Amino acid sequence: METKTFPASRLQASLFHKYAADPHSTDSNLAFGFRARTLDVTRLEYALNQIIARHEQLRTNFYEADGTIYQTIHPARTITVASFSGKNLRAFLRPFDMTHDILVRAAVQKNVVLLDFCHIITDGFSMAIFFRELNALYNGETLSSAAPSVRDCLVPDQTFCANEPYWLKLLQKPCAPLSLPTDFSSSRMYGGAGNSVMAHIGAQTKAAVQTVCKRLSITPFVFYLSAFCLFMARHCDTDDVLIGTNFSCRNSRNLRSIGLYTTIAPVRVTVPVTANATVSARDAFLLQMNAHIRQSLTHQQMDIDSILAQKGLRDMRDLFRTVFTFEDARMADIRLGGAPCEFVPVPTKDSAFDVNICFFPFKTESRLLMIYRSDLYRAQTAVRYLDEYTEMIAEMALDIP
Repeated sequence: METKTFPASRLQASLFHKYAADPHSTDSNLAFGFRARTLDVTRLEYALNQIIARHEQLRTNFYEADGTIYQTIHPARTITVASFSGKNLRAFLRPFDMTHDILVRAAVQKNVVLLDFCHIITDGFSMAIFFRELNALYNGETLSSAAPSVRDCLVPDQTFCANEPYWLKLLQKPCAPLSLPTDFSSSRMYGGAGNSVMAHIGAQTKAAVQTVCKRLSITPFVFYLSAFCLFMARHCDTDDVLIGTNFSCRNSRNLRSIGLYTTIAPVRVTVPVTANATVSARDAFLLQMNAHIRQSLTHQQMDIDSILAQKGLRDMRDLFRTVFTFEDARMADIRLGGAPCEFVPVPTKDSAFDVNICFFPFKTESRLLMIYRSDLYRAQTAVRYLDEYTEMIAEMALDIP
């Protein structure tokens, strides 16, 4: 096998530029932790290296030459599963050198497995692929089909260009970036020191949400996003809500490919004052959001940097500083040795956005991880916001009198 070099994708180039501007930040790290009932570290290391061998993107580095960002795929890379002895899992996070490092690292602490990825080579949808293969290889199964080549799965430039008019029209009317009321002022406009808090959506509330979704033929993503937009409208005293959310940006070619395809796209919706006053008003708002999301998904392969440039903006945080991220349900289905593993959150060190609500839809319950800028919010304020959002979800899931 030979080393392959070709231009990075538009999304990767954008992330590399952010890395080059602040190479010591960890806001491009995607870290996961899970606790296994029993753990065989040798089998774990074997499975991880088999996945790295299968997927080109996990063997990739990046560099800039003559104004172009390139990716180099190495024929072979391997990692060693280290032992982590730190009391705070936050210490597991370290910046990646995108130009030289293997952009995956792993460690164990007793039966807790810690994985850290550089975002430039993976996304949430990819994690569902990664953990499905990890389950199989750890359990001694053989994966029959080869993973697709990275180059074969790149989205052509004409697709991005064809979708630009939709997003430019959506952003035609100016809107100041929304942010939840802060505790502190900060001289930093874009990103800062980060922290995170977690909350639970219990089985009863989740079942009530599913009932509403089934009756209206909408997805849970639409429901929880709608609840968050209503939450933002009330706290920011506006009916014009513009936030960011994640779209998978996958097509039939890259459904089995680990890589960076997901983009953060603007969601803009008018939230009626009466959105949650009655069942009919709530349903109308949910259907309005559903129509908006369905239309946006037909244009989801978008280059946010190109759109910003045409709007005279230089950073997506000039559009929105609050993000709602809905993770793929399958990424939480980790079953080493056939037994389900327990999700263990890894606290963040940096936060690119003022607030990022990450929604993890487990089978019997759901978890909310709020990543926030600790230079803007106290921990107790973040806990209060997250509690209020979970209360909003429960309220919207009930039959309103």
